[in-house]
Amino acid sequence: MIIKRLSKVKAFKLLFILLLAFFTNDVVAQGGLPVKILSKENREPLISVLVYNKDKSFSIVSDVDGIARIRAVALDEPLYFEYIGFENLVTTLQDIRANGNIVLMENRGFDITQVEIVGSSKAVERRGDIAHQVEVINTKEISLLNPQNSADLLSAGGVYIQKSQMGGGSPIIRGFEANKLLIVIDGVRLNNAIYRNGHLQNVITIDNAILDRTEIVQGPASVIYGSDALGGVMHFFTKEPKLNLGPRDEVLSEGNAYVRYSSANKEKAVHADLNLGGRKVASLTSFTYTDFDDLKAGSKFPELAPEQWRRNYYATRLNGQDTLLRNDNPLVQIGTGYSQVDLLQKIRFQPSNNLGFTLNVQYSTTSNVPRYDQLYQYDLEVQDGDTIPSTRFAQWDYGPQNRLFASLRTRILNEDSKLFNDGSIILSYQRVDEDRITRRFGKDWQENQNEDVYVIGLNTDFLKIINADKNQKILYGTEFTYNRVNSTAFDFNIVTREREERSITRYPNGGSDMTTLAAYVNYRQKFLNKLSFMAGLRYSYIDLSSRFYSTDVFQLPFDTLGLKSSQLTYSTSLAWNIKDDLYLDAVVSTAFRSPNVDDFGKVRAKDGFVTVPNDSLSSEQSLNGEVSLSNLFSDKLRLSGTYYYTYLFDAIVRDNYTLNGMDSLYIQGEWNRVQANVNAGSAYITGVSANMEYTPTKYISLKSSINLVKGWNITAAEPLAHIPPLYGQTSIAYIGKNFELRALARYNGWKRIEDYAPDSSDNDDDATVEGAPAWSIFNIYGSYDLNEKFSINVGVENIMDLHYRPFSSGVSAPGRNFIVTLRGKF
Repeated sequence: MIIKRLSKVKAFKLLFILLLAFFTNDVVAQGGLPVKILSKENREPLISVLVYNKDKSFSIVSDVDGIARIRAVALDEPLYFEYIGFENLVTTLQDIRANGNIVLMENRGFDITQVEIVGSSKAVERRGDIAHQVEVINTKEISLLNPQNSADLLSAGGVYIQKSQMGGGSPIIRGFEANKLLIVIDGVRLNNAIYRNGHLQNVITIDNAILDRTEIVQGPASVIYGSDALGGVMHFFTKEPKLNLGPRDEVLSEGNAYVRYSSANKEKAVHADLNLGGRKVASLTSFTYTDFDDLKAGSKFPELAPEQWRRNYYATRLNGQDTLLRNDNPLVQIGTGYSQVDLLQKIRFQPSNNLGFTLNVQYSTTSNVPRYDQLYQYDLEVQDGDTIPSTRFAQWDYGPQNRLFASLRTRILNEDSKLFNDGSIILSYQRVDEDRITRRFGKDWQENQNEDVYVIGLNTDFLKIINADKNQKILYGTEFTYNRVNSTAFDFNIVTREREERSITRYPNGGSDMTTLAAYVNYRQKFLNKLSFMAGLRYSYIDLSSRFYSTDVFQLPFDTLGLKSSQLTYSTSLAWNIKDDLYLDAVVSTAFRSPNVDDFGKVRAKDGFVTVPNDSLSSEQSLNGEVSLSNLFSDKLRLSGTYYYTYLFDAIVRDNYTLNGMDSLYIQGEWNRVQANVNAGSAYITGVSANMEYTPTKYISLKSSINLVKGWNITAAEPLAHIPPLYGQTSIAYIGKNFELRALARYNGWKRIEDYAPDSSDNDDDATVEGAPAWSIFNIYGSYDLNEKFSINVGVENIMDLHYRPFSSGVSAPGRNFIVTLRGKF
């Protein structure tokens, strides 16, 4: 009756208002309309897209699945979508619903404004709200640069890489290396109880072909990540299975594949991944195989290049005898080739918008990986007037390096909960096999050391937004890890096939256990949209025990030994937008690394010394401060600089020691001086980094970065180990409609021999008489989309064919290298 009395126009208006109220209430009742935000280019979910209405009474960022839940917004009200590197988008809920609740955003090339956002498994934060220096390497960057392994990938993020063999890569961040850096994959730490202090190659077991992105946290991060994060964190995120958001009857089926060839080591790489997605269940399967021949180095040697940079001789076995042969091409580093297989299977179950489960299984295995820096060294001896070369090892391999990883992640979203709004629970299991196989030149007996590490972990992370303005939140969580280390050894005769068990193992022969319990809380608040404040605490408890069986070589005065320690760390930071284009960031924090089985339990006799356990060992600790200043001179130019200082104390160093009052042990007919790891060291590391980004047009980008690090061992009054020389990179890129071209220069300054740490893993015997020479290399990369399904990547690295070795490395870098990759989508 009422409608009959109204004009038709008024009736339609009233009907529209009633429908609008119905749909708006429906959205609110269901906790918001779940909107999926995807890249228009490849349909990948976009994480942390900023969504807001005109008066900003409503704002939200998309989660790790690219979903933003929109509520309390009228159907015809404009919604704004912003994301780094993508065109800004304005649409309405009405149009979004008509498009199946999907928003497609278009990549527009470059953007250096402060809207850039960083996502992690621990929290989702705007880049401008984080005081820590964080670098993000995305899938597009990985595809363009074509890194052969994940160590090479890290170079793009400003990480210095040391290599003892081609099948490896030990990252250095701010002068910290090996077990003082934390490696994380999909929210789970990879560092285990036998990560050592020298150089670590474990990062290559991560398949970069299936990575979604890599986040590199420069500087300490122990409050959030715990032990080992003294110098930084490398967090690798694999791609997530995608659900079908289209018609209910269909299954989303899409895949990617590539084949790649690189000339410097004749790399043959094959990769394929397949995503199958239903409404609630999705599967992602990935396979990668790479085969590398021996690496060819550059032909243009520096003036002071030592003779061992040329592979003049190599060991082989002829007619049952070890023989040294002259290498026809000394640039080919015989004894560097290997192969690797990587598998991944993820299954995602999403019973509702607020609850999801992801099963994540990864497996990586290699062939034997030759330790090249132990193979190329030889001496020239004169016998009966003839000069005869001799070498120490005929074989030095890391046995097949196997990594099995499995995790089950539960993701819970609950906007109305008083305890948390976003929760993540990850149960994980890892098995790592690390073997060493060595054989002396001219000997038939091969020495084998086998280490099996089993790791169980449970991580919980929760985020609670405190107020309606969403400018106050608390991040808190717990961590539990248990490591079991089994160490065995045996000798094997390659002629008679005999096998003899050895009583001396690398780690305690009765096995070792390491348990860690930790809890943390982190408070974050933003004031007046200008100042972001963070403060956090973490408490960690570590229990370590080892069992020792008597040996026929020597006996220890104990059967078991234990170590218990605890640590409280803190962090506080400010990110201040001083004025429109000027930003100041400051961080003060502590960090730690608890002793592990490698520090505590190793018993080894070598060169007249015997290392024994020390049950009074405690954590290495650091006090850190850093300040960063950045300025946006326009929407096209950004300059930034960071200064940091780290004081390291209670550092674990090897020193003379006594065992039951004795300073020596009698082993195999001779006395050996007793040593042990002790907390006796203190040092400082200081450095600066500077970055520039310039985008004169939306198609052109110029980027440059440079890093300078200095370190001093206060205790020994000498240079600190692991400090790289001045290094940096500069690139200029052009992005067209269906192609990209980038020129990249990487450069190093001199590392003078007097700046090497004596008797350390700096490997001064692999350098020239004056140290590691400065070098610069020039690379060109390009990509071209042949059509919607196929694209091609090409690259030329080290165009000038320079022969160089990065600081501390035992293998020369690739010479001129041509790369061709054909990619397809299906």
